[in-house]
Amino acid sequence: MTYRVCLILFVCVHGVTLAQGPDLTAGGYLKDLIGLYEVPRDTGVWTPGNFQNTLQNRINIRYYPADDLNFSCGIRTLLIYQKNLNPDGIYTDVLKETGDLLDLTLVLIDQRDVVLVSQIDRLYLDWVSGPFQAIIGRQRIAWGTNLVWNPTDVFNPYNVLDFDYEERPGVDAMRAQYYTGPTSRVEVGFAPGEFSHERTAIGLAGVNMWEYDFSVMGGAFHEGYVLGFSWAGQIADGGFRGEARYTGDQTVFDPMSQEPEKLSYLLAAISADYTFSSSLYIHTEVLFNSDGVTENAGLRWPLAIARGQYSPARWSVYQEFSYDLTPLVRGSFFGLINPSDGSYILVPSVSWSVATDWDLFFIALIPHGDDFSEWGGFGSSVFARVKWSF
Repeated sequence: MTYRVCLILFVCVHGVTLAQGPDLTAGGYLKDLIGLYEVPRDTGVWTPGNFQNTLQNRINIRYYPADDLNFSCGIRTLLIYQKNLNPDGIYTDVLKETGDLLDLTLVLIDQRDVVLVSQIDRLYLDWVSGPFQAIIGRQRIAWGTNLVWNPTDVFNPYNVLDFDYEERPGVDAMRAQYYTGPTSRVEVGFAPGEFSHERTAIGLAGVNMWEYDFSVMGGAFHEGYVLGFSWAGQIADGGFRGEARYTGDQTVFDPMSQEPEKLSYLLAAISADYTFSSSLYIHTEVLFNSDGVTENAGLRWPLAIARGQYSPARWSVYQEFSYDLTPLVRGSFFGLINPSDGSYILVPSVSWSVATDWDLFFIALIPHGDDFSEWGGFGSSVFARVKWSF
């Protein structure tokens, strides 16, 4: 089966590539990710396997029918094998529950141990007329300035541990931008959502002053409202960023009871990074969640994910160190730390540019913590990935 899927993907890739012309561009990649997991003791009920293999193909297509108009489409196809990955279709149900307006996920194989799914995660029209730009369709609206935690990215929150999804998820939305000057703009984003409690309509204004980019935002969010602020600039040649969002009366659903409730909270994050002449890179971020807890944070993970809060903890710290071991090999090490309960997850990785368009990547996720702490309930895992870009 894997051979046939690889052959189909190979033919599709070359078919799209050969179809390129002055008005059509296409590219993407084919990659294979192998993972080994530390799994809990055999419970006899849906115990997952400790080996997973994910073959992933991505095709990005862009068509230019006119100078001021372009059409973009991004398709990713995943063939995933793991013992008890998909009992009773639970995993494929999660893949399909995006909350988007359109169902653009096609499940081709839906077995207990094997899943083959194809998703369109980018599909939009982009029109530009002078200082005005309008984009409609499935897109990524990224307003955040930080590199890890982005409270102001209300449309597309992202998990830094989802390392195998470089493009990050998109949303069915309409976005309009008007550049009022060389370094200033106003924007409006609207995501209809499948249900009323998923609808979002936000306005943003941005300006550059004192060599810093500042922005303010506000609008309707999940039957409540949001107010936000962000900045990005430099101090002593190092990056200095921050952003905050206050959410009022957000309608959220308890993942267990599915009962709605109103919630108000503050998310704020500050970030600093610096690159030395030796290529050593240091990056620190701190996240505050007023709805977070200082103990038993591990029990609140489902709530934090449902609310788009990045972490169930009151305080979170991110610390990264990266260094070019050779011109083609880069090593990185970062950790996510909960200072309240002392739990953490360490993530070392190495990327190697083996040849033109070929890359190898190795990464490990090593959590540590007491029972019910933020990171105490996770097992360690290691991954190896080979990627061919075209």
